[in-house]
Amino acid sequence: MTVQNAQGYLHGLFSYTAEPHLLHGRTLCVDNFVVLDLFDVAGVAEALLRAMEGLARRLGCAAIHTTLPDRFARPESLEGPRRDPIPDCFRTEGHRRETIRFCKDLAVVNDNAVTPAEGRRDAE
Repeated sequence: MTVQNAQGYLHGLFSYTAEPHLLHGRTLCVDNFVVLDLFDVAGVAEALLRAMEGLARRLGCAAIHTTLPDRFARPESLEGPRRDPIPDCFRTEGHRRETIRFCKDLAVVNDNAVTPAEGRRDAE
């Protein structure tokens, strides 16, 4: 989903998928929420958020889950003169922080992976 001006210049975007969720049922899962506008960050973010909600409703979703970059979870992005307006836009549009998403990069993704350390259990 993109926000573009009349000349076709990109000002913001997000990617999405609709997935089942144990708690919420069908959920719109949003990644890559990006605002590219230097002058109206909040305006573009709000347009994207409204598009997310409309899309979720059209797809029959009961919730929207959005994964934002780590910098939005840090206290310095929430306070002070360098405050980023994007988290505020989410709150204004009715979103709340529900979870924290962790990521572990797996350097080895094949059968040659190192076996677990002594005394650790594996799941099957």
